[in-house]
Amino acid sequence: MPGKTIKLYLVDGTADGVAIAELVNWTGKVFVAPRASFASIRGRPELQRAGAYLLVGADPDEPDRTRVYVGEGSSLATRIPQHDDDPDKEFADRVILITGKDDQLNKGHVAWLERRLIAMVRANGTAMLANGTNGATRIPLSESDESDMEGFVEHVALVLPSLGYTFVTPPVRRVTAVPSAAVPVLVGTTMPAAVPDASPVFEFAVSGATGRMQVVGPDFFLLAGSTCTRQGRPAWTSYKALRDRLEAAGKLAVASNAALLRVVEDIPLKSPSAAAVFVAGGNTNGRTAWRTP
Repeated sequence: MPGKTIKLYLVDGTADGVAIAELVNWTGKVFVAPRASFASIRGRPELQRAGAYLLVGADPDEPDRTRVYVGEGSSLATRIPQHDDDPDKEFADRVILITGKDDQLNKGHVAWLERRLIAMVRANGTAMLANGTNGATRIPLSESDESDMEGFVEHVALVLPSLGYTFVTPPVRRVTAVPSAAVPVLVGTTMPAAVPDASPVFEFAVSGATGRMQVVGPDFFLLAGSTCTRQGRPAWTSYKALRDRLEAAGKLAVASNAALLRVVEDIPLKSPSAAAVFVAGGNTNGRTAWRTP
């Protein structure tokens, strides 16, 4: 795949202020702004047009997780302030605005884009989706328009992770362990074949539990069949809410040894420490805990 150039303009001259991102030879434009700063950019001509948007912030129920609301409007400048008095949107401290450099996006296009973004956030699974709609209603577009919008959303999925918002990226599945000379075989994934090679399998044993971890792309997979200490340590704070949530979802189950939990399916995590914490049931430095056999 050829390289891409992303142009990033910091409107306020600060890293945490308003930013505008563009891809060379792309007709779209992405604004990222603190919600409190939206008024300062509301008058820009691009925001008078139709577009999709994401309201982003910490999940009030689980502060270590991101909550996202996806919407669309025929005028972003008008639509965003309509959420100001909505208590269900109070979690959002940043807003991401996606529109075109000209008027090529109409109401049908941005409704289609909203549906696709909802599906992408849900498929990624790392953020809590705040939308009441499931995005399942198909938005009718002509064959040519739908093809154009698929290309548009591919660029959105490239720009947002470059800005640190990875909740729209396709979920990476673990690569089946194979001899190094062979080509990796992807398990249950829609990702392109050019997924980075997997790391060796690492192990970590503590208090009768044994975890196995493999790195694929940006994710640290705690592998199915690993065991975790069931009783957490008294001072445990990091990733506890996440492990409890995954246990409630059935991804961790009580093992034959009732003092342990068994990992039912590969769990992608964002750091080696998160994987080590799952195994140990307490705060652990994963950079030093994991070892090759």
